[in-house]
Amino acid sequence: MQTQGISTMPVLRSEYVSKRGRVLTIIMFSITVLLLLATFLWIGARRINNFFVSRGDAAIEARDYKSAQWDYTWAIRFDRQDAHAYLERGFTRQQLALEQNAIRDFTRYIGLRPDDASGYFARAVSETRLGKYTEAVGDFGAAIEREPTNAAAYAGRGRAYMHMNSWQDAVNDLGAAIKLAPDESGYVLDRARSYSALNQLDPALADADRAVQLEPDDTSILSVRSELRERKGDMSGAQADLDRIIQLIPSSADAYGRRGAFYERRGNDQQALADYQHAIALDAELAWVYTRLGLLQQRRAEYDAAEASLTQAIALQPNDAAALYRRADLRYDVGHYDLALADASKALELAPNSPATLVLRARIQRAQGKFADASTDVSRAIELDASYVSAYLERARVARAQGDTNAALRDLGKALELSPESASAHADRAAIYTNEQLYDAALADYDAAITQRPDDASLYIARGKLNRLLGETDSAVADFSKATTLAKNDPEGYIELGVVSADGGKIDQSLQYFARALQLGANDARVFAARGHVYADQGNLSAAIDDLNQSLRLRPDHIPTLLTRARTYTRQSKLNEALADFNRAVELQPENVDALLARARYYAQQQTFDLALKDADTAVTHRPNSSDALLARARIYAQKGDRSHALSDVGQVLTLDATNIEARLLSARLYSSIAWNTQALNDIDQVLALNPQDANAYRLRADLRKRLGDITGAQADLERAQALMPGNTALALRQAELLEQQGKLREALVLYAQAVSVSENPGELYLHIGKLRYQLAQYHKSLANFQAALERLPNNPDAYAGVGRSQRQLGNFNAAIAAFKQYLRLAPTAPDRAEITAWIRKHGG
Repeated sequence: MQTQGISTMPVLRSEYVSKRGRVLTIIMFSITVLLLLATFLWIGARRINNFFVSRGDAAIEARDYKSAQWDYTWAIRFDRQDAHAYLERGFTRQQLALEQNAIRDFTRYIGLRPDDASGYFARAVSETRLGKYTEAVGDFGAAIEREPTNAAAYAGRGRAYMHMNSWQDAVNDLGAAIKLAPDESGYVLDRARSYSALNQLDPALADADRAVQLEPDDTSILSVRSELRERKGDMSGAQADLDRIIQLIPSSADAYGRRGAFYERRGNDQQALADYQHAIALDAELAWVYTRLGLLQQRRAEYDAAEASLTQAIALQPNDAAALYRRADLRYDVGHYDLALADASKALELAPNSPATLVLRARIQRAQGKFADASTDVSRAIELDASYVSAYLERARVARAQGDTNAALRDLGKALELSPESASAHADRAAIYTNEQLYDAALADYDAAITQRPDDASLYIARGKLNRLLGETDSAVADFSKATTLAKNDPEGYIELGVVSADGGKIDQSLQYFARALQLGANDARVFAARGHVYADQGNLSAAIDDLNQSLRLRPDHIPTLLTRARTYTRQSKLNEALADFNRAVELQPENVDALLARARYYAQQQTFDLALKDADTAVTHRPNSSDALLARARIYAQKGDRSHALSDVGQVLTLDATNIEARLLSARLYSSIAWNTQALNDIDQVLALNPQDANAYRLRADLRKRLGDITGAQADLERAQALMPGNTALALRQAELLEQQGKLREALVLYAQAVSVSENPGELYLHIGKLRYQLAQYHKSLANFQAALERLPNNPDAYAGVGRSQRQLGNFNAAIAAFKQYLRLAPTAPDRAEITAWIRKHGG
């Protein structure tokens, strides 16, 4: 047994060793095979990578960028370190506008080749396209560090600076690019644009000329040079460039449109219209030309045509917020406020953060009397841009419409703080100062506005109106005439000349000016409104209504014209028509204080005081600090006989403004009516201290002094009033009455005689003069006066009595008897009937 056990052990060990050797052999063989396979695969992957790279390069040559992108993607799968494939795939993605993907490829390339400028340059290009200008500046800079002679990198960084409005940096980089590539017209043109933005027109124009030399037929270069030439005042050169563009591309609607805009800026409306219409004929879908055409037509007061043009622009581009803004502005101009509001609201849906559109909508809402909404919009505009001057101007106008003059002046002050040369702010403040009767300050502001905008006709119109108010007729005419020379196609200057001529009694000249205005604007509602107002002032009510009707046909919802027509209807006793116009004005703008007060005055005239006070109360609610509203309500209370409420309102006005002359005068009348003559006299004294040229105040004080027994003082006041208003018949009669009261009959007769020729009731005046002459025993003259009275008052018993008495004194008894009989027939209960009857019998009558 032992022998068997010993003999088997060596056999088992040898088998074990042999098996282990075979395992090792298999492992070594496997490793060798794997190494051989890896080597084979590596050699194959390189070949596959090279295959796809070659295909990608060929696809780029053929501009088949989608295929190239696919090929480079496969090349990268077989070699993740292939920098060339990343760079080229980035280029293909740039061509396919896949900029973010391209940036990832260029970033990978930069990681693989950090010292090569190409990756930085390429990535900067994509960053520029994505608006990442700060990153682009950095990458172009990295490219320049690695390749200082790379002109394109300098130009690229310069253009990125242009996008950032860093114009001097742009000029510097583009200058470096031009030194490296002096014949590259694109670099020269971009430097010209940068110089232009810096307002350095001479070097800009020099660059533009150089670019034209390099590329004489490049229309983009010619366009830039045309703009620069225009800014330099070389209008013939600017037009020559625009003409050359059209010569090079005669089928370009855009070129005709741009030349039309040039003509429009030069005031050549006819040529502008021709070019715009030619542009539209070439391309009926060029929306911006329709917009320009509409704006030109709006300026020419061709409102229907302007509406059609802007509507076409919007039809072509329904989401064009700018075109909607323009049409809203047009519709606001013509008084179509609901349509204007719809356009402005749509524009804000498309561009909700546009301060300009918010301000426009606020302007429309202010016109509609929606002051709270207007205030919200304009405040939002200021939140968006605290330096937006127009927003402060509009908020001031809203405050002014609400009667908050102090708030308006604060906002105008802020506008002038932001822009001291703002002509609009000066003009708006001048208008407030005018209402506050601070005329010197108003004139100073208008002068400042005109200094800033000497070619703005509207400013001369505004200053002319103030000069007319101040009685400076020559200055007003000069301002209005200047406006006609500045705005040759605008009728407004001629309208104002027509008004000022009518004020001066030159009616024929006034009508000639209106005719000229109508030649410029045959369908201009303003002309008909102004002429209608003049006709109304002259008492030609029928002609006034015709013109006002025409104005309202053209501008149906214009509240001032509705109010003028309503007042004219009232004078014609067409009360239903008048009330309809007043109601329409209030319906259009329920918060319009002017409309409410106008209707309140109408109701007061009709003795409908409850309705009058209701409107006046509403007006005061909307403008609690408005002197106009409070004074209007005070007058209604006074008409109603409610002196306490009237004095209360007048007191509020004087609390707001102790210098308000109208309030002082009304206060004086109210106090005098309740025999508070001393208080009334005090009010009148204050009025005259504020305005020593107020003839009506002297007249009223004369009445008060007469009532208080101060005949001498009354006489002095009437003489002063008559000196200020030398042709005033009422003053002459009051003075004559005072002289008569003093027993100065001969002096009184001189004034009565002067008044009789212009008196509206000469019969009564002749009768009174006859009585005075009879008292002075001037019987021949008294007889003539009584007979003149009878011619105008055929059945006046006093006139017959005067004739009888004068004839009796002259010894003409038969004539006296005849006159006395007529007297007794007309006055059967006369107190001297018995005496006259007895005299007639005594003398055989």
